[in-house]
Amino acid sequence: MAKTYNVPKLVQELNAAGIVFTSLDSNGIVRGPSETGFIHERPDVAAILAAHDSTPDPPPPTTEERLEAAELMIDLLLDTQQEAL
Repeated sequence: MAKTYNVPKLVQELNAAGIVFTSLDSNGIVRGPSETGFIHERPDVAAILAAHDSTPDPPPPTTEERLEAAELMIDLLLDTQQEAL
């Protein structure tokens, strides 16, 4: 079975490496500027593809989760302040 790539993460990884590309897909096909054509077999690009972790990023916390975390931090800070008095 062919490896499937997480395109948003792969875009970040290629950009971080300074690789110039015009498009890519979830099959790991990377196209460079028009004069270079496909670049996924280039050693630097192939190394990034080989090391790529396609696990999806977790979703951002919901507003409710963020509020709960803020409330816990406030309670912790208030408890710490009370102990200091």
